Amino acid sequence: MANSSVVYVFDTSSFIVMENYYPEQFPTFWSNLTELAVANRIQSVSEVWKELNRENTRDFLVNWIKDRQEIFPTPDAKETKFVAGIFAVPAFQALVKQKARLKGSPVADPWVIARAAQLGATLVTEESQDPALLRIPKVCTHFNVASMNVQGLLAQEGWKY
Repeated sequence: MANSSVVYVFDTSSFIVMENYYPEQFPTFWSNLTELAVANRIQSVSEVWKELNRENTRDFLVNWIKDRQEIFPTPDAKETKFVAGIFAVPAFQALVKQKARLKGSPVADPWVIARAAQLGATLVTEESQDPALLRIPKVCTHFNVASMNVQGLLAQEGWKY
């Protein structure tokens, strides 16, 4: 693997995109991803776990994440404090939609940003990099947290299929 020190924090959207990488057609992808997980270079948060459990995820992805529940920890005090800092920026309060707040739905966005910031990790998300939109990459830029999508991870790790 090309970049043996980078830790990646995965957002729900990136796990969902990986459903398109069927293990039968992309066995090396899943082998490489598993190696990253074993090396503690893939992280996420409990809210992503909750969001994935609400999605209609494919069995192979469900099994893969169930075998790696340790990458979905409950946020710690530092992460909670960082999330408070995100919401201290008035423009970022809309990161959690009112509907989600009212329904009590899991909302992973601020938590994955906080986890990546605390770990000095790169956040992996499929959300738009358009700076005009209030999405994870915009908040990451504000807090100097690196972000990329799954394709960026493939390139950074030097994986080719």
